[in-house]
Amino acid sequence: MLLLIVYFAICKVYLRFLEYLFDFDLYSKHSWYKNFILLEEVLYMTARVLVVDDAAFMRMMLKDILIKNGFMVIGEASNGAEAVLKYQELKPDIVTMDITMPEMDGITAVREIVKINPNAKVVMCSAMGQQAMVLDAIQSGAKDFIVKPFQEEKVIDAMTKVLR
Repeated sequence: MLLLIVYFAICKVYLRFLEYLFDFDLYSKHSWYKNFILLEEVLYMTARVLVVDDAAFMRMMLKDILIKNGFMVIGEASNGAEAVLKYQELKPDIVTMDITMPEMDGITAVREIVKINPNAKVVMCSAMGQQAMVLDAIQSGAKDFIVKPFQEEKVIDAMTKVLR
């Protein structure tokens, strides 16, 4: 991955040099160059995600959706206490957090993570009928929520919205 990023950086410098040398605007004239720039942005903007859920099956489902859509899952936790420790250790860009978990629930974990980083981006995962808990989580610092069972489009929409 690092080699790919370096390669794109070198290509970009070379293309900028050609633009300067020939007084030519590649971006507005060539769609391949636009695609090159977009690909470069994707490489630099891959969000690092911590997935937190007590059910291994749910973590796996969410992880598959995220990886398939270009996110980098850098860690997993099975309860809120573990999530807080992993957050400090891994410093993810965004966290998906189940609400109901043993040892420490998701709402308490969100509060602890927000104490560590007031700008933390946490997306809560809730089952149907947990509206009051979701509202409490949002008031505690979560930025959005997704409902189980996960729908790929809604998961990605929530994640990209929070990352903006």
